[in-house]
Amino acid sequence: MPYVYAVTEPGTPAPPGLRVVEAAGLAAVVGDHDAPAPSVDALWQHERVVEGLMERGPVLPMRFGSTTHDVGVLLEERHAELTAALERVRGAVELGVRATPDPEPAASGTEYLMRRARTERAHAALAEFARASVARPHAGAYLVDRDTVDAFRARVRELDERLTCTGPWPPYSFVAA
Repeated sequence: MPYVYAVTEPGTPAPPGLRVVEAAGLAAVVGDHDAPAPSVDALWQHERVVEGLMERGPVLPMRFGSTTHDVGVLLEERHAELTAALERVRGAVELGVRATPDPEPAASGTEYLMRRARTERAHAALAEFARASVARPHAGAYLVDRDTVDAFRARVRELDERLTCTGPWPPYSFVAA
């Protein structure tokens, strides 16, 4: 069963050892092998392929381990959804932001709520810079235009020294399974 790394646009060249399947105006980068067993090396190999594709154009990264019986049918059946998702991420990357945990537990309920409000304010401020955002406890993911990455990073630094910005990454948090 082909292992699917990502969905992208037709005309995307295949990375070494992989092939591109085109159907319904879409392309998928696949390997002619079953999903590899989870390992650090296999996860990094998957990530290297997806990041390489990200540098060539819009990419919808598939989760590690994604396989399908028929790649062409997948692209045809999910054409509208995948086409819309490619447009949503075109020209953008994912940036992650996480807060360093406070070294001491909150001394009171009020202090806990104040810390939580600070994190929520930071997320709201960063979400203004992004096309889309996902908030998680002590972290967030932001879909940011490539040409505003530096401004986004500067805003992270302005908001709170406890925040760390990572990426750019493929837009994993903004692709429906």
